[in-house]
Amino acid sequence: MRDQGIALVSALVAMVAVLMMALGMSYLAEAHLTTGRHLVQQATARQRAEAGIDHALVYLRENPWLEEVITLAGEGYSSRIIPQGSGPGSYRVESTGTFGQARHVAVAIVQMENPSAATQNPGLNALNSDLPQTEGNSEPRPKVSFRR
Repeated sequence: MRDQGIALVSALVAMVAVLMMALGMSYLAEAHLTTGRHLVQQATARQRAEAGIDHALVYLRENPWLEEVITLAGEGYSSRIIPQGSGPGSYRVESTGTFGQARHVAVAIVQMENPSAATQNPGLNALNSDLPQTEGNSEPRPKVSFRR
């Protein structure tokens, strides 16, 4: 008679074990989804911060000799161009990108160079190498170094 009741208890124990495994797997799946969502938000915030740096570089090419702090804004980012005391044409660019709950700050140090100095110094970094090299063009070129 006792053997008949053990089947019911065994079935209940097995169901509880399967339920615990299912709950554990659903918890892990939710954790992975949350981690993935946060990684996407962080990557997007970083891209937006770098877009703010690019916006500031374009602004500096058009207005190379600023003397006051300038704030630029775009979709998901805000950039500040801060003149540095190391001479005219020296700037610190701080850009903050946001997306969802993520926030990323990118900083670049920019030194404007005359094209004649740029041709005398062929060691410009890769960011500057794609700028057009034309003769007689007196437009200042930004030389950029990034700080993290």
